[in-house]
Amino acid sequence: MDKKKEVDLKEFIKGSEWSDPLYRDIFLELATKYKAESPRQHLIRAIISIYIEKYPAEMRKFNSEMKKIKETRSNEFSANKKEDQRLLFKFPESLWARLTLVVTDPPFLQQSNPPKKEELEEIRWIMKEFSEFAMADKF
Repeated sequence: MDKKKEVDLKEFIKGSEWSDPLYRDIFLELATKYKAESPRQHLIRAIISIYIEKYPAEMRKFNSEMKKIKETRSNEFSANKKEDQRLLFKFPESLWARLTLVVTDPPFLQQSNPPKKEELEEIRWIMKEFSEFAMADKF
C-alpha cells in the first residue's frame, strides 16, 4: 500500500467509529487485503464481516430463510409475480440497521431517479462480494 493511501485511511479512521482499536485493526486489515476498494467499501465490508463473525446463529437462520425466498422468485431478476418491482437485496434486520446507521453520505443503497453511475456500481459490487444478501442472480 502506498504511503498516501495509508495516510488517507488513518485520517478516515481518526475520530470515527473505527477509532476503537479492535475495529481499527479489522478495518486496516481489510484495507490492506482489498487495496482497490474505497474507504466506503472497506466500511461496508467491515460491518458485514464483523456481523457474520459475531452473529453466526442469526446468519444461519437468515441463510435458511433466503434459500426459501430464492426458490419462490418468479425469475432470475427477482421480480415479483406481476414483474413490476424487483427486490435486489435482503439483509438481516439488525445488520441493515448497522449499515444504514454507519454508512452515510450518501446513505447505504440509496438510489436516485435516474440512478447515478456510482450507485449502480455499488449495487453491482455488493451483489458480487456479498451474494448471500442478493435476491437477484442478475442485475
